[in-house]
Amino acid sequence: MGKEKKHIKEETVGVSETEISVPAIDFDDTNDSKSFSAEDSNSLSNRESYAHACTLVNEIAQPLASRKLAKKIFKLLDKARKFKREGVLTGIDQVQKAIRKGKIGICILAGDVSPIDYYSHIPIVCEEKNLAYIFLPSKNHIGAAMQSNRPIMIAYILCCESYKDLYNEVHKIIEALPMPNDMHNGKSLMNRIQFFTECITLCIIVVFLRYWRDCLQKCRTFLCKFPIHLVAFFQ
Repeated sequence: MGKEKKHIKEETVGVSETEISVPAIDFDDTNDSKSFSAEDSNSLSNRESYAHACTLVNEIAQPLASRKLAKKIFKLLDKARKFKREGVLTGIDQVQKAIRKGKIGICILAGDVSPIDYYSHIPIVCEEKNLAYIFLPSKNHIGAAMQSNRPIMIAYILCCESYKDLYNEVHKIIEALPMPNDMHNGKSLMNRIQFFTECITLCIIVVFLRYWRDCLQKCRTFLCKFPIHLVAFFQ
């Protein structure tokens, strides 16, 4: 009886060891062997599918890359991903950290992100830092261009010698695009509104300091005569 129990126990242990020793599939290894070809670029930026994706973007997805520019960005992302963090950073935390450290790059944002509060501040930060940024219609396209199994909402491409020419070409095209906020002397519409508000506030303060005695006297006179005017009004 004791030998049978011992035999059963040994069989159970053997099964558990077999289950533990099963290797897990590493998707990253399968992705690294892939290369982003021209056919992949064309499939991602197919005229009809790209036009349809552009209709699904959120309200802040401006400037939105054209199909021709998107092809160049997809190729640039594929080249940059091979250098890992020295070539491209993904995720809101990594991108913000790079911008704070003063790293110069091109910010790629997905236009189909919801809610927009996730990254709505990034375009403003890029404008303040004079950094190039562009929207692509789909986070799935960005993920596919980087051979990722997951959609990527934001990417920050850094310049490397290996793809410097393509980087400069894309950067030049993005810089030539009209920004969503009509700029004047390097200031966005938001900065201009803030500037005019501050000017008006300053003028009011200056006028008050210059004529505060007269204003105080007029207010005092008005308050003294107010009851008289009120009685006369109801009579």
